[in-house]
Amino acid sequence: MTTGEVLNKIQNLTKDLLYYWEARGYIQPRKYQRGRVDKRDYSEKDFQTIAAMFKYYEKGFPPKRCYQKLMEEQRR
Repeated sequence: MTTGEVLNKIQNLTKDLLYYWEARGYIQPRKYQRGRVDKRDYSEKDFQTIAAMFKYYEKGFPPKRCYQKLMEEQRR
């Protein structure tokens, strides 16, 4: 799934927030080059992580806490 597809499926998610989560290591899309442009390919697992984290983000949690809450949820 491309960055654009992820952004289209999750309303109000910004590219900046998505890339921030990637930089922090919360998601790890496969990267490849198309011409001179670097592209990202998000797996279904990446997408599920993004969607779950964004649910918490919309409730006002900071990014790090969103990830922590997701990890707590997955341990149950």
